[in-house]
Amino acid sequence: MGKRISYDFVMKREKKTKKQLPKLKVNESNLPNTFVFHLNEISKNARILEKNLKYVMEPYTATRLKVKRRNNLKDFIAVSGPLNITHFLILSETMNSVNLRISRVPRGPTLTFAIKEYSLNSEIWALSKRPFVPYKEHLNSALLILNNFDRSKFEHKLLTAFFQNLFPPVDVKNVRLKNLKRCVLFDYHKDGDVIYFRHYAISVKPSGINRSVKKVAVQSRVPDLSRFNDISNFIQDSGVFSDSEVEDEDAKVALPQTLHGTGNQKSEVSAVGLKEIGPRLTLHLLKIVQGVSEGDVLYHSLQHKSEEETQRIKRRLAEKKLLKAKRRREQERNVELKRKQKLASQSKDPSNNDAIV
Repeated sequence: MGKRISYDFVMKREKKTKKQLPKLKVNESNLPNTFVFHLNEISKNARILEKNLKYVMEPYTATRLKVKRRNNLKDFIAVSGPLNITHFLILSETMNSVNLRISRVPRGPTLTFAIKEYSLNSEIWALSKRPFVPYKEHLNSALLILNNFDRSKFEHKLLTAFFQNLFPPVDVKNVRLKNLKRCVLFDYHKDGDVIYFRHYAISVKPSGINRSVKKVAVQSRVPDLSRFNDISNFIQDSGVFSDSEVEDEDAKVALPQTLHGTGNQKSEVSAVGLKEIGPRLTLHLLKIVQGVSEGDVLYHSLQHKSEEETQRIKRRLAEKKLLKAKRRREQERNVELKRKQKLASQSKDPSNNDAIV
């Protein structure tokens, strides 16, 4: 069992070196920017999950965003425009489950998921024998991976397009491999109709080198040679390392670019691996609505309406919009009438400075 490491410990360590880290030179207004927050009261674990999701969406998210009790959804929509916010990730909790809504601002759509199960970052690190604690990986956005989605289905086609717009696009021809530090996986499973969400760090290590030689020449730490008479015995000893350190033969690639780390040179063969950071989520899509948490229901996993019911709902929504527009026009007319009456009363007032003596 690995050592339990808290999320706050990671953030404090990053905060100390924040001034030393280079700023990303990108046009953030052209990239997806997010708000991750909760509405109403949620449990302590759900609040930690909110922090974990903020880390997933970094660097293009409001990490220090705080929610007060008096805040509602309209408050966040009002400030989203000036701040170039494009998406909301909203957590809420009921007696039965924790729900996650992902909205495209300002016109929608909104995807509502029920979180069947979830594991926090600290829980994943505690279960790992050698936990990978992220350090500077959040300075670059995560790479998106979609798996097992059926594009022939309407809801899956909308899901894939929505997830692709949630993360910055990758220019395959001009991408710098050193900026690919993390990846996010959405894996759909037909059995149970759920989506598995996973968050990994990408590790690249030189391959084709004897592990004992790598221990001495490549890695920074010095191995314990006290039980060997000669260094050649250490290099030839195959029992120095455990079976868990054996490289995956299918993960070896020839690097098109030189990466950070000793031995990761261009055209050399390196082993690419994934180390889970967390959190883990098991999501079930409940519904898709046209607007930001309101509007016409485009898809519902529990309700299947007939064409007649769908048309009746559309007519009711259209009538509601017309009534709202009518009331707004009446209000504008009343405001204008009051303004004219006020001007007229001021012109008749003898104490007015503009009156003729």
